[in-house]
Amino acid sequence: MKQKKKAGMALLCNQMILMAMILSSTGLALPRLKEEIGLTPVQQGSLVSIQYFGFTIAVLLGGILLDKFGKLRILSLSFGILAFASFLFGAASQYWMTVLGVLLIGGFGSITQNALISLATGYDKQNAEKNNAFINMFFTVGAVLTPMLLLIFMLLFSKWRYAYYLVGGLCLMVALITSGYRDEKTGNQLSFKNTISIYIKALKTPSYLIAPSALFLYVGAEIGIWGFAPVFFENQGYGRVSGILASILIWVSMFAGRSLSVRLLKSYNMSRILIAHGILAVVALTCVIFSGQTASIIWIGISGFACAPFYPLLVTWMTRITGEKSSSALALAMAFGSMGAVLAGWISGMVVDNWGARYITAVPAFSLVLVVVLLAVFKNKRTAE
Repeated sequence: MKQKKKAGMALLCNQMILMAMILSSTGLALPRLKEEIGLTPVQQGSLVSIQYFGFTIAVLLGGILLDKFGKLRILSLSFGILAFASFLFGAASQYWMTVLGVLLIGGFGSITQNALISLATGYDKQNAEKNNAFINMFFTVGAVLTPMLLLIFMLLFSKWRYAYYLVGGLCLMVALITSGYRDEKTGNQLSFKNTISIYIKALKTPSYLIAPSALFLYVGAEIGIWGFAPVFFENQGYGRVSGILASILIWVSMFAGRSLSVRLLKSYNMSRILIAHGILAVVALTCVIFSGQTASIIWIGISGFACAPFYPLLVTWMTRITGEKSSSALALAMAFGSMGAVLAGWISGMVVDNWGARYITAVPAFSLVLVVVLLAVFKNKRTAE
């Protein structure tokens, strides 16, 4: 049983890497799409919003599907559709193709992420926080690999689209591998009626909304950092490579931050860790506005490190509210987060269009100020176990 658990966690880590490669890739392509098909700043921002609109719609439906039909079965299907979406986005020559591509990436990326986190929680419910923080470290690995692939294909072949074809092929391969696994019978599948009752219970209880509200603000901030870093650096005249390098540094720093947060959980309260990291992120993002090229890249990297522990810890907080085995409870938390990303993408595009890319980090900085305030006020609030 122990060996099976280790093998299962290894598969989840590899799936998380690949899911991150496709889900975090949109921002990297925005400057190239601007060059090749003439996207405006508002259209660039809209692609990020559309991706997370798809994420929001699908994540609630995905929670029901995962509980009803089995996590691994739906996970295999989702990776197959992500493969198609990656091929479509990579071949996009018109705006509608990019819209459809990111809509599918957001929708089925959300279902994939829900399934992976839910499966990780189920392996060892007594260590759910550590398991989720651990597999989310591998999200950062995948998010680093995509800009590296993009950089390699651009420098060697002048073909950035090849990176999306490669990711699509890998998604198809993982879909086939995952189809060979079967869910364990738990007897805890939820009906549609029970799922809706979970959502209503959470929405009617103010104390249950602390973590989802923080996720709404935080995910919007995170998307504002890595989703628009390439736009910021290229619009500032720093060149193609600087934006990609900044993206790599953000995710390397986030990997380091998530590794550290796993260790800190042994000694410190979750809220204290998040408040300290939030304050550091606000300082770093503010400094980006007033810095030159080199300093901006460093401050962007620091902001990635500071944001590292938020997502896995806040998601775990929410899953404990309505029952550890419920994918639907997790879906509700993720939906709040993705709605924050929809808003952040639109606001960021408007900021670039009206005031210039220099002020784009003001959006995530303001969001994180609100997160810190929320956590400081409710840090001693106890949720239902």
